[in-house]
Amino acid sequence: MKANPEIQVLFGLGLILYTLVTLVCAIAFPKYLDNPFLRPRWWGFGPRATRLAVVFGSGFWLTIGGFVVGNAFDVITATMKQLLFLLLVLFLVAAGIAQFATSEKDEP
Repeated sequence: MKANPEIQVLFGLGLILYTLVTLVCAIAFPKYLDNPFLRPRWWGFGPRATRLAVVFGSGFWLTIGGFVVGNAFDVITATMKQLLFLLLVLFLVAAGIAQFATSEKDEP
């Protein structure tokens, strides 16, 4: 089942806007990351994501949002799909490593 392009663009732009807000908060306004919508817990339990993990996680969601918008406008080629998948894996692995390498005590 394929969604209408309008729905894909709306969903993709929503992801992009949410990600940009989270990214700006992680970089410039870390106090706002106390909001549970901006800094979620991993899989609904466990420790909260560190600031560095939030940055890489934001890259993951930004890539997905860009892919959804690009797919709605039919500008994503097969080669781009492979590169986007590799980029998603890179961001996901980087977020995991950042979570394990940093802790809440390391943050200002």
